[in-house]
Amino acid sequence: MSTPEPGPDADLGLVGHELRSPLTAVIGYAQLLGASPLTDEQLRYAEVIERNGRRMLRLVDELLVSAQLAAGTFGLRRVDLDLAEVAGDCVADLGPTARAAGVSLTAHAPDTDGTDGTAGTTEPVRMTGDRDVLAIAINSLLGGAVRRTQRGGSVTVRVGLAGATGAGITGATASDAVVEVVDTGPADGQELLGWSAQDVRWLTLGLPVVAAVVRAHGGDVVVDSPSDSGTRVTVTLPAGSVPAESREASSTPR
Repeated sequence: MSTPEPGPDADLGLVGHELRSPLTAVIGYAQLLGASPLTDEQLRYAEVIERNGRRMLRLVDELLVSAQLAAGTFGLRRVDLDLAEVAGDCVADLGPTARAAGVSLTAHAPDTDGTDGTAGTTEPVRMTGDRDVLAIAINSLLGGAVRRTQRGGSVTVRVGLAGATGAGITGATASDAVVEVVDTGPADGQELLGWSAQDVRWLTLGLPVVAAVVRAHGGDVVVDSPSDSGTRVTVTLPAGSVPAESREASSTPR
């Protein structure tokens, strides 16, 4: 009888949580420094510390989700949420990284006037899901898009209902929630094209983890190219609220 392959280190979750505490302290003190009377050069140093601390924190969070998926211990804590708000927070979080890379990062969500844009009051995109885990997935998509894009390029995230955004995912209904991330990166970012959903085995980062998170929410991921260059990743998720009893039945403590 063959011996099963070893899974992720059982202590990885504990290590990840232990890493989060000092990283949070580093980010907090960098923010305090940034609010202090410093020279322009010192302010830039504080910004670099905070930006890289946030990046490390995002990587730790993604690694923890990857370990849980690989070990079969991953579960969702479902709550009613606004997907547009979650995506907007992710854009704000990645803003300093994009600016440092010379990449324009913009978000578009439906507003109460029925037009797309950041002006006016944003119309909520309601769904039931795990807010923290969805934020990790969207941050991963945005971070990858910023890294692929050359200085002077752009990354755009569009959030709305499938019927309003025109997203063409097979099987999606007009009322499904959509997050679409488009970058203007060069052709060498096209290794994602033709990518198909796969299960996460052992530890991995990036699109496989994003896809696993989306599938756990009952959604789907499609990768294509809107032009000769650049990459578009479209995430479709079931919109609307789920009854409390169904929500509790589908949630597992992490």
